[in-house]
Amino acid sequence: MSDRISNVSERYSTDSVSGAGSDIDNKEVRDSGKVNENSALKGEVHKVSHGSKARSFFYHPATIVLGTLLTGSLYAIGLGIHALVHKLNAPSAIESMDPNSNEMPKIRNSKDLMAFLMKKADYPKVSHGQVVDCGNSTNDAGQECKLKDFKGLVFRADNRYPKVIKNQFGGFTSKNDLSQESNLKEAQGIQKDIGYGATGQSGASCSKNITECMPYCYYNPENDIEDRRNYGYIYIIDTTKLDSNEHAYDLDEICKENNFKNDQNKVIKTGSEVNITKAPWKAVVGWIETWKNVYANDDPEDIKHTLKFNLSRNKEYSMKVTFNSAYKA
Repeated sequence: MSDRISNVSERYSTDSVSGAGSDIDNKEVRDSGKVNENSALKGEVHKVSHGSKARSFFYHPATIVLGTLLTGSLYAIGLGIHALVHKLNAPSAIESMDPNSNEMPKIRNSKDLMAFLMKKADYPKVSHGQVVDCGNSTNDAGQECKLKDFKGLVFRADNRYPKVIKNQFGGFTSKNDLSQESNLKEAQGIQKDIGYGATGQSGASCSKNITECMPYCYYNPENDIEDRRNYGYIYIIDTTKLDSNEHAYDLDEICKENNFKNDQNKVIKTGSEVNITKAPWKAVVGWIETWKNVYANDDPEDIKHTLKFNLSRNKEYSMKVTFNSAYKA
């Protein structure tokens, strides 16, 4: 009897405890869906929800497109900078040009100009351009003369500042009025009374040979005397950029074509002179600023060697080369 009572009590006791435990467990399960305001779990839920928003922003199609475009733009900018650096460091194409060629070089920047001048220092007698017919003219002796133009690069010695030539004159002009027939014929170098090949102050005298004009870079055409300042300029001019009604008369070729001779019965030589009627500033390729003490004498060979030596020291006290940004090759 006592055994049965014991078994019933034990079973009842176990069921009660078991039932109570079930209620407690169920309550905990129900309450697990609710997050206490101060619970650490809420913080974790907050982080998860915001992380999902962040991930959704980065994976949004618009964000992906924008990122792709930005990456592509940065890549393109990088390629552009690389190409620019390569271009700046690359040697000028003029350096590989045949020094004995009469080819007209394309001078687009300071590097090209320097390369051209260094070649001219080695080969000053090589002209760069071509001679073309430009009509006929009758001189003071009644002779019908053939005229020749030079289309290419020439050099002019002048001690006037570049800004003066640009702003006051708009380029290189004739001191004498070329609308007067006698002055025009003088500019063409065909007048017998003043001497064939002589141009005086009619036109702007230049040379195809840089060493021929360099001794005159201290000459001031405004007062017709050698200026006493210690520096001067050699301007490089592209005669293909002259206005259509202007000329660059090749005096050596004109004397040769018309058989103009001197007292020794030899064809007159003018030092490779090219006489320009008017050269606008846009035709000026650039200039060399040079100091008077650069030259020991006027001998072309000495000048040639002195020129190359001093050009190699560009931006120092002796010579400085400047490219004209208004010039377009």
